[in-house]
Amino acid sequence: MAIYGIFSYQPSNGLLTGYGFFFVLYSSFLLIMMWSDMEQQIIMNPQLALFAILGLCYQLLLQPDQLLLQLLTAIASGLILLLLAILTRGGIGGGDIKLLAALGLWLKPEAMEVTGIGGIILGGLLALMAILSKRKSRKDYIPYGPGFIVAALFAYFL
Repeated sequence: MAIYGIFSYQPSNGLLTGYGFFFVLYSSFLLIMMWSDMEQQIIMNPQLALFAILGLCYQLLLQPDQLLLQLLTAIASGLILLLLAILTRGGIGGGDIKLLAALGLWLKPEAMEVTGIGGIILGGLLALMAILSKRKSRKDYIPYGPGFIVAALFAYFL
């Protein structure tokens, strides 16, 4: 509890709450990774590793009783997307798999369901728009990371 006091909101000094502080980190990292995936078609491993470490810190500082559940959520999320990548013969990239695993450290299982399903739907819609507008063909790489990230930003509030 003493650690939480460091981050607690004090109207007189205007400090962020622990949750607010971590939301700023969470959303900043996601927006940077989304930009990277859209511009360079890659989500970089150092970004993902630091994002995962911050997710662990988030759990340890603010929700230590949920740590085991979040570790299992991260493992399950990564494995489910890995299975999907195998079934689609590489239709899902490695960065997306690692992104979902890292998000599992941040989001509760219910929010991960919204992120996974919402990300696939949003990514599919973005792919469809890119193909219909002739900016991409069916054989081009189309990043799904932005779809997962938009869904994850929404799911954080669940």
